[in-house]
Amino acid sequence: MQAIDQIVNSGGKTYYMSGGNVPCPVVFRGPNGAAAGVGAQHSQDYAAWYGSIPGLKVISPWSAADCKGLLKAAIRDPNVVSFGPQLHLYKPARAGDTSQKDSDARSVSLRTSCCTVSHSP
Repeated sequence: MQAIDQIVNSGGKTYYMSGGNVPCPVVFRGPNGAAAGVGAQHSQDYAAWYGSIPGLKVISPWSAADCKGLLKAAIRDPNVVSFGPQLHLYKPARAGDTSQKDSDARSVSLRTSCCTVSHSP
């Protein structure tokens, strides 16, 4: 929380306000959301709030494998990225290159009558 002003007003808006002329390739990574054994002061989920900031990309991985691939994509991105995996995702992912685009959603199961969207556990 100490860097919130720099993330929002400097980082996120630099690329946006320059019309894409001044890239700001920075990844802010930190645990996000509730988890077992942590107090209320460590259980906030900032993804929705960060998502309302112009120029700031928000990534909330769904699984450990997605976490690894999306972190690689965030590092390669020319924009400012807030990368906030849930605390329980801090465990090893399977071996292999799991790089993916940060705009790629993973379809687990396709149905015709219902759509379920997962936004980080």
